[in-house]
Amino acid sequence: MAVEGEFAVGIDEDEYFVNGSGSFPGTGVNVGLDYEVGAFAVGRLPIPLIGDVFGRVGYANISLDASGPDRNRVRGDGSGLAYGGGVEFGLLAFRARVEYTRYETDDDNVDSFGISGIFQF
Repeated sequence: MAVEGEFAVGIDEDEYFVNGSGSFPGTGVNVGLDYEVGAFAVGRLPIPLIGDVFGRVGYANISLDASGPDRNRVRGDGSGLAYGGGVEFGLLAFRARVEYTRYETDDDNVDSFGISGIFQF
C-alpha cells in the first residue's frame, strides 16, 4: 500500500459546439483543463515479466476553463471521488506508467488516460 499525490495542468483545449440545430453548427466554445490536484491510496500487485499492476482510489479537485467567441471566460470547479488503475514497468532507475482514472466530481464525471515516465533516484 502506498500514498500518491497528483497535480496536472492542461496544455490544450477542445472546441465544442452548443445551441446548434439543422445546418447551423452552433456557437463554438473552447474548453480545457485549468488544473487538477488529488491524493490517492494505491495498491500494487507485482507480476513477473510485466511489471506492477496497480489500483488507486482517492479524492481530487478539478478546475475547467471555458471561453466563447465573445471572449467571456467561465470556470467550473468540482471535487469528489477519483479511482482507476494501470500498469507500471521499468528497468533500473527509469519506469514507465500507463493508467486510467475516473474523476466523479460534484456535477459530472471526467475520464483521464495517462502515460508517464518516472525517474527514481
